[in-house]
Amino acid sequence: MSTSEEIRNEDSDDGDDDQSTGLPWPKTWNGAYIAVVINFVFWVAMLIALGEIF
Repeated sequence: MSTSEEIRNEDSDDGDDDQSTGLPWPKTWNGAYIAVVINFVFWVAMLIALGEIF
């Protein structure tokens, strides 16, 4: 039976794959999270602005 240390060593090659999204843009997960937050703020602002206009 494998110990948890052996399982962790098998799963982690060099650690760079954990930070990579596999997408052309954004390259890191932090960048992906920032893009999602900016997109959310944009749409909320649009809903508020268009609600006031119309």
